[in-house]
Amino acid sequence: IIVSHPNVGNSFNHKLVEAGKKALEEEGHAVIIDDLVKIGWNPVGSEKDFIPGKLKHTDNFDYQTEQGHAADVTGAFAPDLQEQLDLVDWCDIVIHQFPIYWWSVPAIHKGWFDRCLVWHYSYPANKSKWVGKQWMISTTVGPPTRMASHPGPETNPGAGIPYQNLLAPLGLGTPLMCGMQPVPMFMVGHPTAAPEEKQEMCGEYANHLRKFVTGGRDEWYKPVP
Repeated sequence: IIVSHPNVGNSFNHKLVEAGKKALEEEGHAVIIDDLVKIGWNPVGSEKDFIPGKLKHTDNFDYQTEQGHAADVTGAFAPDLQEQLDLVDWCDIVIHQFPIYWWSVPAIHKGWFDRCLVWHYSYPANKSKWVGKQWMISTTVGPPTRMASHPGPETNPGAGIPYQNLLAPLGLGTPLMCGMQPVPMFMVGHPTAAPEEKQEMCGEYANHLRKFVTGGRDEWYKPVP
């Protein structure tokens, strides 16, 4: 579970992470929490992503070319990046937990996408080492969940467009580019909800994981009571 809320350990996002970890472990799964803010993840892709002295071109730096060279020839990346790639190599599913920032992830989390979605390692699908792994988005939003997730008037946040549509590049396009299986996203709001409401939301998240991650694929299409 990759999380990127800046209020480390105390945010509602972290409460969801705890609930998700507990639910998955109860089903017999091993879970690693990858807190990008806590580890001080560097979101900026650069020459520092690669082993010193192993660049393909030293006179004209092209990020994608060097990614492909590292993936195909040298077989190694800078330690902090290699650690993240190893985590995805290890797991069966990557869950991205974040507060929605401008219809996307926080900058530090976007930097995970930029650096870890490595050409000839993570994508395209015919080159990806992650083919068949699952990918899921879990996000907290400002409005109440129903307002955010259903069409509404243009005066609503997002001009009335359901937030899952606005997040489609993260939840659908990106994993498909990597040959990964998109899992239905989880979205919940709002931040000023009462503690008992947030506890209920954590329970909804645990049930979402039981249905879409640990349950059988046939469970996906059963109507909600």
